[in-house]
Amino acid sequence: MPKLGRRSVREGSVYKYKTRSGATRWRFQVWVPGQAGEDPIRFGHGGFLTAEEADSEMHGVISRTKKLEPVIPKSRMPLFANYAPLWVDGLVTLQRTTIQGYEKNLRVHLLPNIGAMRLDELNASYLNQQFKKLALTGRKDSKAFGAGLSNNTLHKIGTVLSLILEGAVDEGLLAVNPMRKVKLGSVAQVHDELGVWSLQQVKRFLLWNKEVQNDELNPLWHLISFTGIRRGEALALKWGDFDEEGKTLKVVRATDASRARSVKDTKTRSSRRNLKLMEETVDVLLRYKALRGSLEADYESKGAWMFGGLEGQLRGPNDITARWARVLIKARAHFGDEALPWVTLKGLRHSHATTMLEMNINPKVIQERLGHSKFNVTMDTYAHVTRTMQEDAMSELEKRFQDS
Repeated sequence: MPKLGRRSVREGSVYKYKTRSGATRWRFQVWVPGQAGEDPIRFGHGGFLTAEEADSEMHGVISRTKKLEPVIPKSRMPLFANYAPLWVDGLVTLQRTTIQGYEKNLRVHLLPNIGAMRLDELNASYLNQQFKKLALTGRKDSKAFGAGLSNNTLHKIGTVLSLILEGAVDEGLLAVNPMRKVKLGSVAQVHDELGVWSLQQVKRFLLWNKEVQNDELNPLWHLISFTGIRRGEALALKWGDFDEEGKTLKVVRATDASRARSVKDTKTRSSRRNLKLMEETVDVLLRYKALRGSLEADYESKGAWMFGGLEGQLRGPNDITARWARVLIKARAHFGDEALPWVTLKGLRHSHATTMLEMNINPKVIQERLGHSKFNVTMDTYAHVTRTMQEDAMSELEKRFQDS
């Protein structure tokens, strides 16, 4: 919920708040009577440029209320199906791919299940029941229709629903956001589903992929494994972002999955301009750069895409994910499923972070390498690893205590 600056104005309240873009706006809130026999309803509206405008509108509402003209009786409370799409349409500052994700979860999971409910009917008990149903039988895809949704998907659905209902609170339609009391499991459970590789498994795969498969994208898999950068960030790298002398990368953009052959700001809009590289990674990139130059001189210029296609074009993130899946199927057939568990490209990223945590690297350093906007995101994501680290620390402390 936006941070509010409140000032009381006679029979109601006027609030100052910040929009997602950082602009200052004003809203008002009053309690108004419902229809005969119905409880009073908190009503409000925002978006005013000045406190005076909000104050004037508020007193218009109060005046109509005193004349017994109900402003928003329960019979006129918006249905979720009517309110939610309007809320999504009002999003203008988020990444396009984020909005598309919201729209998909709204269309596939939320509208079919709660679209016919009024906003004020969506209490925590009812929503908990709905999420339990999704967890058991929520999948709508043809591959496993009717199976349960993963914790990861449930969290994404819960996030967009909570934001929508928070918007209803901001507008005075709801007194509280019922999603605050809905239990969706821990963030650690979500990331446990991704799967990670040990350092030994990463090295085993990369050596096989290079020596046996002669995979042209081996440097890409290597880079993600030993820097933790995102798939889209790696594909949007240019050779000018690589400082071989300083052994660093500059991560300032990412591919835009919603528009072919285009880039956008990095996910958190925070760039990593001095991402340190291992000596081995520098050597891998230099050899790859020379290979690219042998295909076409322009392919190793500063403005060329580091992992561009055979014609130098920016590769699409979905194509790379499909390519990774095909390579991994071959690798698991060679090594065996137990020796090399299934891991996504995101899992490679998390493998890098997990390995560093197990090496007792400062989590703040890991946050900076992964490009997390907040430290608590890193700590929540790897809570399962830090719990193990705490156990190891206590075992070591007990050992030293006994020996002293």
